[in-house]
Amino acid sequence: MKSIHTLFLGALLVLSIAGCEKFVQSVDPPIDSIADDKLNTEASVPFLVNGVRGAFSRACSQISLQAGALSDELVFDRRIPGASSQAYDQLDRGLIPLDNEDVEYAMELLGSLRYYADRLVARTGVIAFTDEKIRNSALFAGYLYGGVARYYYATYFGLSQTVGGGVLDGGPFIPSAQMYALALEKLNAALPFAATDAERRAVHTLIARIHLYEGRYAEAAAAAREGLLPGDEALTAEFSDEMRNDWYAQAGAGRTQLAVDPRYMAFLVAEPAEAARLPLTTLVAGDPPFTYYRQEKFATPSASIPFLTWEENTLILAEEAARGNRPQEALDHVNAVRNSHGLDPLLEATLDVIVVEREKELFCSGARLVDQRRFDAWHLPSGTWRFLPITQRERDGNAWVQ
Repeated sequence: MKSIHTLFLGALLVLSIAGCEKFVQSVDPPIDSIADDKLNTEASVPFLVNGVRGAFSRACSQISLQAGALSDELVFDRRIPGASSQAYDQLDRGLIPLDNEDVEYAMELLGSLRYYADRLVARTGVIAFTDEKIRNSALFAGYLYGGVARYYYATYFGLSQTVGGGVLDGGPFIPSAQMYALALEKLNAALPFAATDAERRAVHTLIARIHLYEGRYAEAAAAAREGLLPGDEALTAEFSDEMRNDWYAQAGAGRTQLAVDPRYMAFLVAEPAEAARLPLTTLVAGDPPFTYYRQEKFATPSASIPFLTWEENTLILAEEAARGNRPQEALDHVNAVRNSHGLDPLLEATLDVIVVEREKELFCSGARLVDQRRFDAWHLPSGTWRFLPITQRERDGNAWVQ
């Protein structure tokens, strides 16, 4: 795996350099630069695909962590050793200025992911392919991660506190519903180029998630029935010691800027076996002593982040069944997920129960922020941000944003 992580980093470096229009003319060109057109070769495709995946990993890590900070999943407290970031404090309180440096960073990462993915698709029109499998791998990665980027804009960013959406290429603001539609176009375009049935199922799971978030429950269930199955591997964001998982680096053993809300420990006290889904460490600091909790789901710098899993897919089916007044079907789905963790079966699976099951199953994934909005369970006062704001830097480049 380490060689793959190294390839991610190298590909990101080359893509970043290739994306520049020019270098400063008073110095020699960097020896590790590659002209953009030199990457338009069949031999470059595996390298470019890994670069897109690396860009996805970086964006996934940062955005999901910031979503956790804005939601009621994580808390910022200056009594915690290492908790000093004003940016995280602003996220935790939902009082986020448009120049929040961490949100600016997340937008930069997401913009890079979107650009690299779309550029990869464009390259396939000029590369002379001799191997159809290589061409298909480029188109699958480009369309998939182009869809993922648009999904991130629609889900996590907003023009105002309660209006979600994003911008592409310095263009007009695109509200969440329209951005989700663009994401679905990309994801559907990816399906014919999947190399395996498992890859196709992963795409269907993301399609199901989007429909769920948009309140199209029948469409969500239809996609989920084509989605990931028990035993399928998750689609993950990958990291290394050189490119660290931000949950470890900022909300874990690397540094604890953000702690886990105490109610997650209450889940463990009520059902100790939940440690399989909610791995926590109890820590004490300060004088007088102060107890806080740290996530251990990502206990090392290179811990991967599950982005799409069969467990989430199954809970999508459970939610649709509960909404459709099919309680036994909903219960069967919920208990299938619980059984995979060695947890005792439940006796009912109402919508309220499924919300809690999602909170536990999707711990440290960024999903809690969305569920708080979907289920009208916002924890902060009126007027606070429920999305990560489109930053001032982005607004300054777009006359439409006032």
